[in-house]
Amino acid sequence: MQGGVFGGFATRVWMEKGESYYGDGESFVWSLVGEVGAEGEAPLRKYAWSTENSYFQLSTSKDGLAMGGGGSFALFVDPELLNGSSGACETFFSSPLHLPPSASPPAAAPSTPSLATPSFPLPSSLPAVAKHTQFEILDLELWTLEADYMEKTSAAMARGRGVSDGKKGVAAEMESEVEKADRGRGW
Repeated sequence: MQGGVFGGFATRVWMEKGESYYGDGESFVWSLVGEVGAEGEAPLRKYAWSTENSYFQLSTSKDGLAMGGGGSFALFVDPELLNGSSGACETFFSSPLHLPPSASPPAAAPSTPSLATPSFPLPSSLPAVAKHTQFEILDLELWTLEADYMEKTSAAMARGRGVSDGKKGVAAEMESEVEKADRGRGW
């Protein structure tokens, strides 16, 4: 509602998994929030997997969708897709995605912000969410890759092509394709 653009890239299909995390280390979260630079855009902040934990994706029909964990979700969206929250997250070593870096509260000061009851549901095992981490959603885009792309990518990963061997992984390949498309459009 305040013009922030942020989100995440998940390599697994979103599905009902109860209170179990799933996904992999190719996932990342990003933000285009902050001071506008000389080119008229906010700086892109990308947060890749920190290897601290494997809390990539979490989803239930009654609670919503979440990416990241440990401290706070990097990104949480309620089941109605109207409200969300974002806080300092160990999975991606990310700060709140909807706030500019200079406005982000210190991650190591849990007693500083006053905790409030969120205006949207959270999984029963989660603590209250700090008020400054909440946001309202004006527009939401959810994209999926075509099945043949995912099959090719899965086959490539099965052949040993992934992050662990230092070669370009799914997320990097996706970024490269987006950059090519953007250059073709003159963006």
